[in-house]
Amino acid sequence: MEKELLKLIAETKKYFKKTFHKKNIQATSFSPSSIVLLGDHTHYNDGILVLATIDLFSVACASVNDDENINITIKSRNSSTTDDKDMESELSWKCGNLFIGPLLKLLRDRGFIKSGFSLFLNSNIPQSIGMGFVASYQISFVSALNQLFGLGLSHENIKQLCIEAERNYLGKMANPAHYFAILNGSKNHWIKVDLRFLTFEKIFDIENDHQLIVFDNLLEIPNATEICSKRIEECQVGVQALRLYIWGIKNLRDVTLDFLSRHLHMLPRIIYQRILFTVQEKTRAESSLAILRNNEYKLFGELMFQSHNGLRNDYEIGNERIDFIVNLCSKNKTIIGAKVVSCSSIESVVCLSKKKKSTKLCNDICETYNKKYGIPLFKYKFNLSDGILNL
Repeated sequence: MEKELLKLIAETKKYFKKTFHKKNIQATSFSPSSIVLLGDHTHYNDGILVLATIDLFSVACASVNDDENINITIKSRNSSTTDDKDMESELSWKCGNLFIGPLLKLLRDRGFIKSGFSLFLNSNIPQSIGMGFVASYQISFVSALNQLFGLGLSHENIKQLCIEAERNYLGKMANPAHYFAILNGSKNHWIKVDLRFLTFEKIFDIENDHQLIVFDNLLEIPNATEICSKRIEECQVGVQALRLYIWGIKNLRDVTLDFLSRHLHMLPRIIYQRILFTVQEKTRAESSLAILRNNEYKLFGELMFQSHNGLRNDYEIGNERIDFIVNLCSKNKTIIGAKVVSCSSIESVVCLSKKKKSTKLCNDICETYNKKYGIPLFKYKFNLSDGILNL
């Protein structure tokens, strides 16, 4: 077990005992996180995504209470709930940026909450990596209760519960691909998830000389949820329009670039741009599989840069500060590819770099960014991880 993970587990146990004044911890679970490398915003169109399961973790410690109260602390943001709370308040119950209410309600409705409990959920995952941090939190939460109450839930059961809860508060923005990656990850492999057929494949045995890096500036993206919801609506409008010209289109997974180009004149410009990005991103994710199997890292990096440009120009996600980071990455020979983290509430960029000289590279990019904008840029370097484990 990695040193940083052991440190996080020990820290979480310490916080649990101090917060709840309990010496006995009856369940401990931890979950890695995941990040999307290609396939952004295809998940609500039965997309194909390439993800990495990474060595950033959430840890949950739990014990049964003597009463029916449920006490949960996440990252020192304290909230508690009891069964006498009305349903509306429970559904909106939130700790930090994580909605716990829908997950807790779902577990209670299924009869999985056997008594009151205390649970501390701790993490070293930055929100800037996207929705992988939400999936990690939810999996470690359910896994701890699975141990605590002896529920006998399989990984598949846990995945389905978490996806359902996420959909209850995020709708189509919920991304099931993260759960496939987190529950099935293994060191030195990336994962391809096909959401039409609900299958996954370990597609890539990454060489030891490569590194994944995320840069963020801790600036929140205004109305990030509203922007994503709007893009979903625009894609749905596009699907409805294209159904007039071809029978059997379920969603944009069924649309080809050739078909789209022939019907360009039938679509409003904005709708065409949204569809164009989604179809091109689907194509990039599909073509990446052969590229990765052939260890053609440079070509994969080019797909990441193309994905960023599509997100910026056609999907209209990002801004000048994010572009500046990606441009810095594109000019550095150590970096293979880079793109905006599109489902993050924080301005951030993920890049694939050679490990050699990556420390100097990160420092140079952060320094250049700070000189231009007068605000710090933070870096996170991480490696690939195995999937969920329990203690």
